[in-house]
Amino acid sequence: MVLIIRVFMKEERLRYLAEINRQHSISAAAKNLFLSQASLSSTLRETEKELGFPVFERTHTGVQPTQEGAEALRLIDEINAVSYTHLRAHETLRHL
Repeated sequence: MVLIIRVFMKEERLRYLAEINRQHSISAAAKNLFLSQASLSSTLRETEKELGFPVFERTHTGVQPTQEGAEALRLIDEINAVSYTHLRAHETLRHL
């Protein structure tokens, strides 16, 4: 899948995509991420351009993942879970 999401992209972009997916709304995700809606929309467009496909379909009620987007988001969730596990392990080792 697009070279495993372009070798993890920038980690913050992965978090942004995951939050947009959770909220089904760019504006709600922007609020939770402490970003402007315009900034998050711009980052989403850049990310979709990099990936070569739209991650979300924009509708009048919010956003829904496209078929390719759903697969990418599944991989992003896996990447985020591994990153979180790695971070927790690092924190645990640091406190030994």
